[in-house]
Amino acid sequence: MKELDTVVAAVDFGGPDMDGARWVARELAPRRVVLVHSVHVPEPPSFLKSLWGDEEQIEVSARSGAEDRLAELAEQLGRETGVSFESRVRSGPPAEQVGEVADSLGADLIIVGPHVAGVGIGSYLGSTAERLIHRARIPTLLASGRLRPLRTILAPIDDSAVSAGILGWIERLAAETGSTIKVLHVIDNTTEMSYRAIVAPRPRGRPVELAEKAEAWLATRLRQSGVEPEAEALVALGDPSLEILATAERTGADLILMGTHGAGAAARLLMGGVTSHVIRSARCPVWLLPTPTG
Repeated sequence: MKELDTVVAAVDFGGPDMDGARWVARELAPRRVVLVHSVHVPEPPSFLKSLWGDEEQIEVSARSGAEDRLAELAEQLGRETGVSFESRVRSGPPAEQVGEVADSLGADLIIVGPHVAGVGIGSYLGSTAERLIHRARIPTLLASGRLRPLRTILAPIDDSAVSAGILGWIERLAAETGSTIKVLHVIDNTTEMSYRAIVAPRPRGRPVELAEKAEAWLATRLRQSGVEPEAEALVALGDPSLEILATAERTGADLILMGTHGAGAAARLLMGGVTSHVIRSARCPVWLLPTPTG
């Protein structure tokens, strides 16, 4: 598994995004963290144009202040964590600019807080986080909730292509941090109803039989991936997002590692909604892997 080399952190000078960059530096010790702030001056409503002033001058002034402040933050975080921090200030919509920096540097991970905007002028933070997650071709860490020492990682998986990447990452994280790994497979209600109607119409033993099959599949998957000795396999039946969140609370997870899309055939159309619910409600950081292309 490739070492974590370059991490790009979207910064709006708020608490959550800076805390996320600090947390990753301390827990995962990448070679460098690049802080990116984007100055975005939106087009004003026509009735405000006379009061808006010169947009170019506003942007120049905002960039100058942001560059000084971001450089100071990079120096401070470097001293605190012992990791190399760099700074970049860009102009334009935050999600696009952060993504372009990550692409140009060949970054391994993007960090974004639940609220990331551009200098408080016009952007609102939640939308930037969502755009980054949908745009990213590399893992994205949503640094929200409790940022505690990394001791327990919860990894929900299914039979999609992204699960191989999840298992690869948890193997590396377990080796590097010594974390306990919990791998969860949720049998969603649609699958359970289909199984009940088509495969096992008899009234007795259906949930138990279905869970046993899922446990056998999950054990085989972990064994084949090489993470079986480090990981505990868990199976749940119900709504995937609710079961993921409940398991995270029950196990005291410090990180949830999951895919942005991709699920078994019956649930594939629902997985985007599952991910969306989890990232909005989780009380710990969520590490998102994009669905492989090609």
